[in-house]
Amino acid sequence: DVLMAKRGLTDVPLSLSPLGGGVGAVAWTMRAMRAAYEPGGPVGQLYAANVDAKLSAGTLVRGVVLHTASAVNAGGNGAAQNLGAVAAGQAIRGALHVFGITGGGTLTVKVQSDDADGFASPIDRLAFTALAGVPGAEWKSAAGPIADTRWRVSWTLTAGTATFAVVVGIR
Repeated sequence: DVLMAKRGLTDVPLSLSPLGGGVGAVAWTMRAMRAAYEPGGPVGQLYAANVDAKLSAGTLVRGVVLHTASAVNAGGNGAAQNLGAVAAGQAIRGALHVFGITGGGTLTVKVQSDDADGFASPIDRLAFTALAGVPGAEWKSAAGPIADTRWRVSWTLTAGTATFAVVVGIR
């Protein structure tokens, strides 16, 4: 249903993690235009689908999964990842994918940086639009230079449970 609803739209965040998608796993993300979606398959076999997406803006970004799709029921912070600094002429680029929010809650997600794993003085670098009760996706970027090398996700949830993933990369 989500893919069918995105038919004909551009700049929709699309992220793929071919090696399992856990926190720290390599992932590819881009702003895409979905050109085709063909669900189905032979009776008696696993349900399959072919999805064809084209880059609609920007570039394909190699990054990592900062948060995976586990359900959360309160605010929190993800584990620090050493992605490196963002040089002049580069940008940190991130895709938020919210799969669901139940219980009337509102989810707000940020990507923060710091110069150390302990995040004693985190700086908000990407702030995604708050979502209430509906799935969604959003793309954000912030230009370098940014000297910090540690990156994490921070989120607040006002009520209920949320399931979401965040992929970021520097390019």
